[in-house]
Amino acid sequence: MPLRPLQFRQNSQRDSAPLSRAAFSLVEVVMALGIFTFALVAILGLLPAAVLSARESLNLAASLQLADQLHARLNAAPSASLKTGEPPQTYFFNDLGAELDNTEADKAIYKASVSLEAADSDHLVRVAITIRPATGGATRSFSYLIFKNL
Repeated sequence: MPLRPLQFRQNSQRDSAPLSRAAFSLVEVVMALGIFTFALVAILGLLPAAVLSARESLNLAASLQLADQLHARLNAAPSASLKTGEPPQTYFFNDLGAELDNTEADKAIYKASVSLEAADSDHLVRVAITIRPATGGATRSFSYLIFKNL
């Protein structure tokens, strides 16, 4: 088979075929940006609700922990110290659940009010605990019964 000499063609518009490249058209890019923007706006719209829900969940968990802590303290107290009918006692707690004294009340994240009420039996004391977050969340109320030895 004999070798043929190389032939070079002149580039002309009518001779050359259009170059085929893998690319997106402008319409496809605009549609993709529109869909992305719509999804981003929807996600950003849900963000405040998610943050509020997380804050309420944290406040509920902390309130329950503080109420259980106060209940355990009262349950361990001598029966003679559980006097009903007195004004509610107020306790202050920081964000870690540590109790603060009254001089540090301005630093408190949670304020707990504990009142002791007489129950149906002479051997029971009803404990009402109300927890108020300083961040403005919902106030939580808990009620316990403590057995009192006579």
